[in-house]
Amino acid sequence: MVLVCLQRAIQLGTTQRNEGENMLWNLGKTYPFQVFRHRIYLPILSLIDRFKDFLRGIKTEGLIELDELGIDPSLGARYETTSYKTLNHVLKIAKKKGFDSIIDIGCGNGRSLVVANEVGFTNLFGVDISSDLIAICEQNLKKLGISAHLKACDVS
Repeated sequence: MVLVCLQRAIQLGTTQRNEGENMLWNLGKTYPFQVFRHRIYLPILSLIDRFKDFLRGIKTEGLIELDELGIDPSLGARYETTSYKTLNHVLKIAKKKGFDSIIDIGCGNGRSLVVANEVGFTNLFGVDISSDLIAICEQNLKKLGISAHLKACDVS
């Protein structure tokens, strides 16, 4: 669900730009902008999300490489969180469309389930390939008193 909403937002963002927006879009691809983005902007966003985790009493922010989880790195990419702001925006759109259930495939530490609960989703489901991440997700949800159905399994 989250993935579908994010993909649609990306599609809209790439097809509905005027000339001025295209110029800004191309500026964003330049080297100085990318240096700024990776050395200043993204660390600030990460700090903001760490603070939001702190306020909730949980830890969901971070990057975890697959080999740290005992998973063959050739099977996929690292675990990386989506910002609270992005999740909140996308899930509010889904809630307005009438959805009240969410399944998060690759739920990791559970941030999307936390935000889904805050937005008003009632049926929460999380699946991840790593039992370690599912255990962390369970702890985070338990601290907040959130009930969700979690399962560690391979997609196949």
